[in-house]
Parts: sequence; structure tokens; C-alpha cells
Amino acid sequence: MVSIVIFFTLLLPLLRNKLPQLPFPSKEILSIKGTMLSDAIPLKNGKFLYTVKIDSAISILNMTASSKGAVKIISKGRYLYKGSLIEIINPLFDAEYDYLSPLFFNPLPLINGKEVILLEESSQSYYRNKIAKPVFKAIEKIDAGDGLVSALITGNRIDLDPILSKKIKKSGCSHILALSGMHLGIVTMFVVFIFKKIAGGKKAIIAALVFNFLFAVFAGMSSPLLRSFVFFAIITFAKMTGRAVDPGKLFVLSYAITVLLAPDEAGDLSFQYSFFAMTGIIFYCPYFYRIFIKFIPPFLATQFAFTIAAQLPSLLLSSIVFGEIYFIGIVASIIISFLITIFMLTAFPGVIIVILTNIAVIPVSFLIKIVSSLIHYCAAFFSCFPVYKTNSITVLILIIINLFVILLVMFPYLKNKRSKILDFCKRFK
Repeated sequence: MVSIVIFFTLLLPLLRNKLPQLPFPSKEILSIKGTMLSDAIPLKNGKFLYTVKIDSAISILNMTASSKGAVKIISKGRYLYKGSLIEIINPLFDAEYDYLSPLFFNPLPLINGKEVILLEESSQSYYRNKIAKPVFKAIEKIDAGDGLVSALITGNRIDLDPILSKKIKKSGCSHILALSGMHLGIVTMFVVFIFKKIAGGKKAIIAALVFNFLFAVFAGMSSPLLRSFVFFAIITFAKMTGRAVDPGKLFVLSYAITVLLAPDEAGDLSFQYSFFAMTGIIFYCPYFYRIFIKFIPPFLATQFAFTIAAQLPSLLLSSIVFGEIYFIGIVASIIISFLITIFMLTAFPGVIIVILTNIAVIPVSFLIKIVSSLIHYCAAFFSCFPVYKTNSITVLILIIINLFVILLVMFPYLKNKRSKILDFCKRFK
């Protein structure tokens, strides 16, 4: 199994999005047409960050050329959903990129555009816009004023408090705001808890699968969400058919399906982080859970085991990509992830009640504000800790730590083998 995972890891550089190659210099580009690969990210001064798959470009001499590749664009415009066809006026590359030898974890090339124009809205984007109106109206009634409900339920961070976002990032917990398997897991907890009492276990699992799909589509179906949904869908199929599930094989299969379904996103950094985190969860989590369950309740033991297992390999990737790591991030992730879980389990029923009745339940809104305040305080506290600048020695140490944990995971097996050898020797004597 490990060899299969390593094989797929070695393929990651090949999945890197190639940089745009045009028959004329980037300075002569008049406009670019492309398709949104992800939802827009709001920036300061009314600008947005768009990730776009380039379809064609026009030069100042009116020369039209098709192009392959993806870019990130900073420009004025408005919040646009994934799948929309857009046009970027007067774009300019911020830096020259060596497209002959790009590293797979490098960011996509950055372009400054004068304006982004919506040419055509995808069907998915159209329906999301229609569904979004009642959802956002409901969110406004229960939101604590920091945009956290919208960010965690819809993936739209346009109203997210920039100070909170900055503090969470400084805490080493920026992954918490990026919707992924953790958030789908919370949705599953909520749906299964409700439907299990009403319709039974199997129907509850099917309901969770439907809600997960709707949540992932509504939140933009990013590569981490897609991978998590495929993972959960395969588990659901296995349980419904009474088949045993091997987590390692299941993970590799979901990884391969995700790459086939979204090859353009397979080279994205968020996909790499999702892959590394899930690798840690699959291989490390059972070991850490067996340790924590001896001292704390199962719910907390699961939370701690998942967080540490996901963070260990992710720290290695952060040290390579960004040259810095937040050691306090493991502790911060454990605490803030727990608070985010409580927050979402409170916000979901709150939004549903408002949509159905148009009435905001005061206790729910009050609890949301309390948990939101705790998240603010924790993010502010952990953001005070310094960041550690990494080097080659740090990377080597993190590699050794991960290998050491792998050996610890294998230790019970080795221990059993050793005890059998000792028993055999005693009998021989």
C-alpha cells in the first residue's frame, strides 16, 4: 500500500498545470478569455483573486491564439463562481516564469488585470446564485458580524473579518477556513444524527451522502471537497453493499478518481495539502487514537488524533513550499478545530430554521456569538507565537520525525512478532 501511495506521489509533478505559452510576448496581450477554476477570493481595495484556465488570448495587433495553462489574476470585478466564462482586459504578468522547469508545488503565475468581465455563467454557477440568495439572507440573521458562518457554510469569504482571517493564518490554522474533508465530516455528523432517529441507519447514510454532495457543490467543489466527497461516496457504497473497507486502498482509489475528474486542479497547492493531510490521517491516526483514548473521552481523542495525524506531514510540505512552519499550529488546530465543529453544528440548524420559518432562534444566535468569540480569542492568542523559518536541516528533521512515527505505527506488529519469537525460544529451551 505504501508503495502505491509513493507511486502516486511521484506522479504529482506531472500533474502540474503547464504555464501559458503564447506566440507573442506577455506585454502585448490585450485580453484573455478563460474559465474560472475556483470561486473568486476577495482581496483588499475591492479587488478579487481569480484562478482561471486560459482558453484564448488576443494581442494588441489583433492576433488571436489558443493557449493551455492556468493563471491567478488580481483585478477589480465582482464575486464570481467556479465554471464562469470570463474575459480579462489588459492583463500583465507580474513576473517572468521558467515554464521549462516548474516545480509542482509552485504557485500559478500571477497576472494583474484592469478589469474582469463575466461573459457567461455556468449552469452550476447559475443555480448556486439562485440557491445562495435565501441562504445568505438566513445567514445575515444569525451571523455574529464576522462573516464566519458564510465562510464555513458556503465557502464565500467576502464578508469574513480580515483581522480574524489574518490571526487564524498566523496561528498556523489557515487550513481550517479552506473547506475540505473536516467540514464534510461535520455535515455528516449533523445529518446522520438527525436522520438516524427518524429513518434508521442506512437511510441516514444515504441522506448524508446527498447533503454532502449539495454542500460540496454549493461551496464550489474544490479539489479537497471533491476528494472528500468521492472518499465518502465509496465508503457509503461499501457499507450499503456490506463490503469491508481498507482505508489505505480506499484513499488511493479516491485519489485516482479525483485526479481523473479534476485534472486541472490536481497540481494545485490545496490539492497537495489535502493529499498530505489525508495520508497522515490514514496511516497515523489509528496510532494516536489508541494513545489518547487512554486519557480522554472518545470524541476528544478522535479530534486530537485527526489533527496531529494531519499536521505532521503537512508541516513537511509547509517547510518546503513556504520556508516556514508554525509549531504552535498543532495545538491551535486541535482547539480551534473543536470550536469550529461546535460552531458549524450550531450554525447549520440555525440557517435551516431561518430558511423554513424566516425566524432567527435567539438561543442559537446567542450560542453562535459565544463560540465565535471563543474562536476570535483563541486565534488572537495563538497568533502571538513566533513563526519558525525553515531550512534544509528542518526539512530533514521533519522527514525523520515522519519516518519515526511510521515505525511507531508498525511497532505493535513488530512487538507481536517479537513476543512470538520469545515464546518459541522458551519452548525450545
